Amino acid sequence: MDHTLQVFVIVVEERSFSKAAERLHLTQPAVTQQIRHLEDRLGAQLVERGHRVFRLTQAGELVYDHAQQILSLYGRMERWVHEMMQEAKGRIHVGASYTYGEYLLPMRIASFRQRYPLVDLEVFIGNSRAVLEGVKRGAIELGIVEIPVFDATDVEIQPLSEDILRVILSSSHPLTTRSHVSTKDLAKETWLVREAGSGTRNMTDELFTRLKLVPRGVVVFGSTQGIKAGVEAGMGISLLSECTFQKELSLQTIKTLEFPNFSMQRTFFLVLPQTSFRPFAVVKLLEHLQGIG
Repeated sequence: MDHTLQVFVIVVEERSFSKAAERLHLTQPAVTQQIRHLEDRLGAQLVERGHRVFRLTQAGELVYDHAQQILSLYGRMERWVHEMMQEAKGRIHVGASYTYGEYLLPMRIASFRQRYPLVDLEVFIGNSRAVLEGVKRGAIELGIVEIPVFDATDVEIQPLSEDILRVILSSSHPLTTRSHVSTKDLAKETWLVREAGSGTRNMTDELFTRLKLVPRGVVVFGSTQGIKAGVEAGMGISLLSECTFQKELSLQTIKTLEFPNFSMQRTFFLVLPQTSFRPFAVVKLLEHLQGIG
C-alpha cells in the first residue's frame, strides 16, 4: 500500500501537519516531505500554503476522496485474505431498515457475537431505500429491507422472514369499545405514517388503496418510536409491524384493531452485493440470520 496516501489522509483528518505527525509518530518535516513527494508525483498542489486555516486545493479534495476509497479497499482486501483462511473476524458493515434494525436485529447480533466474538459489526439503520443505496455503493456488505426490490441488477436479493402489520390505537380511543369498525370509521381518523421510502409507509399506502381509504388527516413521522408516542397520546392511529409495539401492548397503552378475513403481511429481504467472493464473517452472519429469520 502507498504509505504517502495514508499520511495524506491523516493530515486531512487532523487538518494539521503537526497533529498528523504526532499521530503517526513522525517528525513534522517528515510528514511535510511525504506530502510534497505525493504532490510532485501527481503534478498538482494538494494543500494551500500561506493560510492560517488548513485548506485543500480542488485537486486535494479529489485526491482525499479517492485516497479514502483506496485505503478502505486495501483494508477490505487484507481482511478477505485472512478470512479465506476460514477465520470469522474483522468488521462487517450491516444496514437494516428501522423496523428490523431497531426491534429484531439487536437480539440476533447479540447471539451472533456470542458465537463469533472476534467479529465487530457497524450497523447503519435507515429506511429501506437508504439501505438499498448503501449496498449498491459498497458501503454496506449485508442489508435488510422491508420493500420488494425490483431494480436488482447489481445486488442479490434473498427472502429472510415474514412480518405481520396491525392497525394500532390508544387504549383509551373510542374505537376500542366498538364491536365493528368500518372503513368509514378509519377514514375519519388522523393517520400517523412513516416517511416516503420507508417499507412501513409503502404498506400503509397499500392499506389505503386496498380499503379505498382517504384519511381525514395524515401526520408524517421519521421514526416508529415517534408514531407509537403519538398513538399513545391520542394523536391518531397507525399501521405498524407487530414486533414494534409488544412492550406497549403489555403495558396496555396501545391496542390493536382486528379485521376478520383481512391482514397486512410483508417480507423482510436480505440485500447483498453481487460478488463471486463473500468474506467468511459475512457468510457466517448470513447463515445466522437465515437460521433465525
